[in-house]
Amino acid sequence: MPETPALHTMIRSARLSAGLSQAQMAEQMRLSQGYISQLENGYRTPSLRVLRLAAQTTGVNLARLIDAQDAV
Repeated sequence: MPETPALHTMIRSARLSAGLSQAQMAEQMRLSQGYISQLENGYRTPSLRVLRLAAQTTGVNLARLIDAQDAV
């Protein structure tokens, strides 16, 4: 079975695929740009609430992000 990409990689990829800057994603999620940067660089582990917001903001299936978090 192929390895699941790391969560921070999936969050960054989803943001870029959605055509969002970190600032735009942060604004839509009502979080700081610094927090988004920390998520994407693997310095923060998001809560389920933040994963849900990221999925809604980028259009990615929440289950994919949860699977990626479980692989961490």
